[in-house]
Amino acid sequence: MNKRIIVTFVLLLTAAVSSAGIIVPLAAGGSTERQNNKTDSAEGTVVSQSAAEDYSYTEMLSSLPDNTEKISVKELPLEKLSPESKQDYYHKMLNAIDYYNTVSGSFKTNSLSNDGTETTVDYQVDMINNLSYEKVSGANNQWETYVSPDGSVYVNNLTKTKHTSNITHTKAEELGFDPSALQTKGDVVKAQAALKEQFADEKRVTVNKDGENCYYHRMNSTNLCISASYSIFAEDMAFGYLSDLSLWEIVGDTTYLGRDAAIIKGRASDYGKKFNTAEFEMIVDKETGILLKHCGYDENGDLSEYIETTEISFDVPDVKTYDADLYSDYSESIS
Repeated sequence: MNKRIIVTFVLLLTAAVSSAGIIVPLAAGGSTERQNNKTDSAEGTVVSQSAAEDYSYTEMLSSLPDNTEKISVKELPLEKLSPESKQDYYHKMLNAIDYYNTVSGSFKTNSLSNDGTETTVDYQVDMINNLSYEKVSGANNQWETYVSPDGSVYVNNLTKTKHTSNITHTKAEELGFDPSALQTKGDVVKAQAALKEQFADEKRVTVNKDGENCYYHRMNSTNLCISASYSIFAEDMAFGYLSDLSLWEIVGDTTYLGRDAAIIKGRASDYGKKFNTAEFEMIVDKETGILLKHCGYDENGDLSEYIETTEISFDVPDVKTYDADLYSDYSESIS
């Protein structure tokens, strides 16, 4: 379990770091040169979205007259895909944030604790308004994250420390737009097409010259990059367990917490085996690609890891906001 936590945390933290904007941004004037920011892990190399070349969607936007019909980026339509094939489910898990704007819920897992004890994660996400909140509760993990357009605040309730940041990401920014500006419909279509091309499924996992897998992450516009993403934007789980389509099958349909879902079973790749998982079973929400449940089993068939959603809703949540008075006795930390 210790190795699982360390490796998975590295993977998720790298995605969080890239989502936090620590990667060197696109230079003024439209240059596409970027530093090659990446993190090596036991599974391979995690390459952030910002490390890619030619990531300048704004250069593709047309120059149209001021009287051209424009829309708010908040009106961006959700992607739609009724999954049937294994490729469909792999795609939806890699890109779950394209299939919902709001979600709230709770799940329990043993993946956030070094000793395998259970942790509960409660989350609320409104990507339309760039608001989110999560609370992680366990014997060894007690923290909260508040996100708003003004920035984010991470609170550690065990150490009584807090860390603030003015760096957040939105769906608009991933498309290369100013979130507060209106855009032409034509520009939106072009930017969405460019994004799909940049993150085509076949480009998400590559092998470097040393034979290591390189995982290409998107910006995490939920801004909850460490814990809630285990379920609501499970890129790493998709990379690790589903990228080799020959190792798993869709074995049936089910209803889980009122949601139409698919049951996936398979053999673990080297990724899973390093976490003491030889076989796994997932329940994936058909509409959104959210991972509702995951069970990993060791060579003896015993449960070694799990994620289990206990409640979920796609109604617009009343996202909890940061109240400084509640943490007035907490000290500021640098990370």
